[in-house]
Amino acid sequence: MKFNLDGITVNLQISGYKKSSLAGRFDEWCDISFSLQSDYLSYEQRGAFLLCQELEELYDKMTDLIEGRMTAREHMFFAEPVMEFRLRPALHDEDSESDIDMYLIINFADDEGVVTANNIQILFGREAVEQLHAYLTDVISKGTGRKKVYYDFEYYIGYNDGTCSRVRPWREEVYEDEAKIVEACLKKGLHFSQMEGLDDLKERLEGRIKTIEADNLRDAEIWTEEYFNEYGTDDPFKVFELVIDIKDR
Repeated sequence: MKFNLDGITVNLQISGYKKSSLAGRFDEWCDISFSLQSDYLSYEQRGAFLLCQELEELYDKMTDLIEGRMTAREHMFFAEPVMEFRLRPALHDEDSESDIDMYLIINFADDEGVVTANNIQILFGREAVEQLHAYLTDVISKGTGRKKVYYDFEYYIGYNDGTCSRVRPWREEVYEDEAKIVEACLKKGLHFSQMEGLDDLKERLEGRIKTIEADNLRDAEIWTEEYFNEYGTDDPFKVFELVIDIKDR
């Protein structure tokens, strides 16, 4: 992937990615190759210095940034301090207004490959952020061997008095094989929490809702309405229903 950013040409290639696992999350690495070229700069580096799990976390953060879910700046550091990312959401207030952007920070290494205190910060505007995000989408899709589609989701927060309100919609990527299970189950009239074979998807959605409702939800779980009615909860924000709208894909 090549970017021309204010006179600096950035070449980035990522290979060796595979979906991270819990047991091997600290041993599964991506191979990274990048170079920086300009009239006054020539630098390149290759190596396994980004964990597969870290690549997935970067991808998720960039997705939040692009789709407007990120509300505060994020500075991402990694196990190997070769690169960093600073993600900045759009700003809209009385004094100023700005679109999303992101800084790629490259920490230079010496002749022996040891990272030094010197670095360069390269600004990615929205267009470049979206191009990099598309590239990461391709890398992750190939690494998992699974294509992705989009679903529109909604969830409803349940209260102790039995009422539901505060509808929160958002769009989420879903693997194609998961989508086939979801659509088959919906045709049978099954509630999402009753669908089997979707543990990974449910875990991702619970994590996403935890992020969206961080101030209100201590423990996010996809519970059925029947469970709520039978057992109740002391936390008025803890129980919610999740509904999938597959009309807009």
